[in-house]
Amino acid sequence: MKLNSYSFFTSLFDFIRHYKAGRKDTMYYELVKKETGFIFNTIYKRLYREIPYINLLTCHDQIYFEARFMPLVRPIWDEEIGKILARIPVVSELQLDDTDLENLGIVIDCG
Repeated sequence: MKLNSYSFFTSLFDFIRHYKAGRKDTMYYELVKKETGFIFNTIYKRLYREIPYINLLTCHDQIYFEARFMPLVRPIWDEEIGKILARIPVVSELQLDDTDLENLGIVIDCG
């Protein structure tokens, strides 16, 4: 069965096409804003609410805390990441031909 890759991720491709249209830096800032919102408004908020005596430090895409808190932090992190992953459509097998790959900006040169 041949699948059109765009049919599964139309909203994602539309989002990227909209933000990258002549403004590639905008796409970067939008993604950074979403990541920062997730880390601070979701993860930090929940960790401080559920583990009030924890101290957190971030640097880029890292969250630092004392190792002794890992058994408390890991389930919270896994649950919140799981909520994101649950929203991503899963395709068991996706077959793409050369045209599909070119539409995605992928060029295969076997010669």
